[in-house]
Amino acid sequence: MDKKFIIGGITFLVVTVLSGALFYWFAGNLNFFGEQGFHGEKTYFFEGAALGGLMLAPGITALVLKLNSYKKESKIMFICAIVCWILVIVVIPLFNIIKEKIRDSAPAEKIAMRAVTRTDEELAEEHLDSAHYAERTGNHLWIFEGTATRLSASKEKETVEYAAKMIAEKSGKGEIAPGFTGYGWRSIRYDGRLSHYEMIFFYEDGNYVTMYDMDKERWAELGIPDPPENEGKKNVTF
Repeated sequence: MDKKFIIGGITFLVVTVLSGALFYWFAGNLNFFGEQGFHGEKTYFFEGAALGGLMLAPGITALVLKLNSYKKESKIMFICAIVCWILVIVVIPLFNIIKEKIRDSAPAEKIAMRAVTRTDEELAEEHLDSAHYAERTGNHLWIFEGTATRLSASKEKETVEYAAKMIAEKSGKGEIAPGFTGYGWRSIRYDGRLSHYEMIFFYEDGNYVTMYDMDKERWAELGIPDPPENEGKKNVTF
């Protein structure tokens, strides 16, 4: 095999694999949901490898080929690098924007169902208790469904309420435990001042778990009265 193909191929492969390994380590150490310790998943490696293979490997390979006096091949890889950068910076983000618009146009109930389904999938692996189940679903609404950033305030509230209803039904059927006794929006105050609003689930002993926070500015857009103040004992996780 031609030496230039060996040099280029090895360089491209090494950069791609190292990118995957680095992303796997970095993403695995992020703390989105309060996990303790390292929690890497196989998809992190492949996502990092794909990103490195598009954004880093072509350019570095072009540089290595140039340093080894393979000017023609270096120019080809440089052109590939430019195409890949355009793909990553322009084409893929544009595709994601269009995809998000389509996802966000779904009915509130369907958006809520996506968040609950994501939690159900994690429940099968992690055996979440009801407190973590509610918290995790709220995080999914905010992070993956963009309820607080991409949806209108009214649709945000409606989506959260649908998700809360689904969780309450699961609790009533005994699918998650300990079971909740009720849920609803509550006003949260600090030092006597209104801070924000929360969707809260209550336990029989009066303790509660916060599922979702809604900014007071967003609530003000609804033009409806404030919900009652939180009367629970303490916010708990098991």
